[in-house]
Amino acid sequence: MPNCTSELKRFISSLPPGELFSTTQFLERDRSSHLRSSIDSALAKLVKAGYLDRIAAGIFVKSEKRKVVYTNLEIADIKARSSANQINSLSQFKQSEAGNNKTAEKTVFFSLGKSTKFRYQGEYISIKQVSAKKLQLVSSEIGAIVLNLWQNGKNLTDVAEIAKTIAPLSRKELQEFIALAPCMPNWLSTRAKEAIGPKWQKIERELQQRNTATITKIVVDRDH
Repeated sequence: MPNCTSELKRFISSLPPGELFSTTQFLERDRSSHLRSSIDSALAKLVKAGYLDRIAAGIFVKSEKRKVVYTNLEIADIKARSSANQINSLSQFKQSEAGNNKTAEKTVFFSLGKSTKFRYQGEYISIKQVSAKKLQLVSSEIGAIVLNLWQNGKNLTDVAEIAKTIAPLSRKELQEFIALAPCMPNWLSTRAKEAIGPKWQKIERELQQRNTATITKIVVDRDH
């Protein structure tokens, strides 16, 4: 049986130039003909020899073919594929750390697959498992804001935090935010109403009138 290092080099040579790969990808292709410990040892030796660069935990690229920079999405995509997941959407947000008043910038990817967290270029990147309902929210920037508030949870997302988050929104963006109220959990929509105040009811009426006008137009068009 070929030794592990030879098999690894053969696998790496089959990849397009600069393409990242994970330990899991090789394991799946290798069908466990080598022990995981042997593979990890072979990878470590190839990194030490300068043949491979370790980009993040369990993610590598051939040194002479690597790109100067890989995006967070590229890294997360390889991580997700390693777990048989699929990256569905991306949102970046600030989330308060538990136990203090500081905020830490985190890049968060949302997926229907398993959750995981890893470090890349000094930053923690998370892939969070969410429901299909939550995943629908990240199709727009405003939806992502709603999801971020939701993900932060009841303890961190109080009325003041919501007011601060939505303060920069334009009138049109605020309309989109309120239109997403049916997607919010009750605790979030209740606090959002309090944060927005009388504007909520006014914009809600405008949205209802707009929807009624749209339905009326569709009916009229069908009759003609």
